[in-house]
Amino acid sequence: MAMHPITALNVLRKQVITGTVRGRVLFYSVSTGELMAEVFAHARAVTCISVAPESAYVLTGSEDGRFIVYKLHTRKPQAFQVEYRYSDELPNTAIMGAQFTNGRGSNIAVACFDRNAIYGYRIVKKTGT
Repeated sequence: MAMHPITALNVLRKQVITGTVRGRVLFYSVSTGELMAEVFAHARAVTCISVAPESAYVLTGSEDGRFIVYKLHTRKPQAFQVEYRYSDELPNTAIMGAQFTNGRGSNIAVACFDRNAIYGYRIVKKTGT
């Protein structure tokens, strides 16, 4: 496996989550150091990683202008799984900061390199039809 410089880092429960200059998001076990999952998430460098401990959501932002929300499953029957939940793009800019603003991961704040604004997002649960 090729090594890529780490550009972002965070910890959720028993996992260390890193983002790389090549847009990959890597999930490692805190206790063993084992690589648990690798996601080819972004077209450019990952600039930020946020976690929502109550929901096990992971948020990544990138120089490609996209942010992505994942759900981390660490309990059986699937011992370890990363599930895509949501993404959006702010065109023609680089995301330099993205954070969950609550522990559930339903509210997100995003800041960009060349814009004098903070963008707010609210993720709502799907309702049955």
